[in-house]
Amino acid sequence: MISDEGFFNEMFVFSRILANRQSAARSKERKIRYTGELERKVQTLQTEATTLSAQVTMLQVYVSFVLFNDFI
Repeated sequence: MISDEGFFNEMFVFSRILANRQSAARSKERKIRYTGELERKVQTLQTEATTLSAQVTMLQVYVSFVLFNDFI
């Protein structure tokens, strides 16, 4: 038979195991949300980089055109 002290020790261990599992589940959920957020940021930055690259190309063409016309 388990003594009262042994019973409370087992209950404490069980409650710690349960609390640790719940904490791990919350941590996993936070990680999933954080990873999703980072993936969205990457997508946004890639889109912005593509847009800026196109603008740079257009400005380079414009500058070349202006410089060419100044030489003529």
